Amino acid sequence: MTPPRFQSRFRPPARQRGFGYIAALLIVVALGGLSLAVMRINNTQQVTGMMDLQSAHADQAARAGIEWGLYRALVSDTCAAGVIDLTGVAGFRAAVTCERRVFSEGETAAGEPILKNLYRITATACNAATCPGNAAAVATPGYVERKRSAAACAVADPVRSACY
Repeated sequence: MTPPRFQSRFRPPARQRGFGYIAALLIVVALGGLSLAVMRINNTQQVTGMMDLQSAHADQAARAGIEWGLYRALVSDTCAAGVIDLTGVAGFRAAVTCERRVFSEGETAAGEPILKNLYRITATACNAATCPGNAAAVATPGYVERKRSAAACAVADPVRSACY
């Protein structure tokens, strides 16, 4: 039996297709962007942690330079610049400078001047070949530099005078 003619002319509209593909594509792109953001955050955290550790090493190298300079100034009575090479231990070196000022602060009962030595010691520690680093070294991503200063006073005769 054949259907009547008016039914064959007016077919029901065809179902729309393709929306699922677009939605799936958008979800895949969104998940890809999210995973990229998570990877970048993770990388940033790792680099930040590494730079924090390098900063602590540089600070300790500068502190070692200060202690070395103070020992040379107060015990050995030499105030000279020098470099401490700690590259075998932590990968850092410290450049130490020393500045001495001698001044007279009063007199003894016998009329002799009381001489005092004031030392200013500065240590700059970095992880480059020379410290402080040049422009090329400073521009590298892993470059770390720390600077510390200290002052100390010493007298020639600690029995008759002291540093205040």
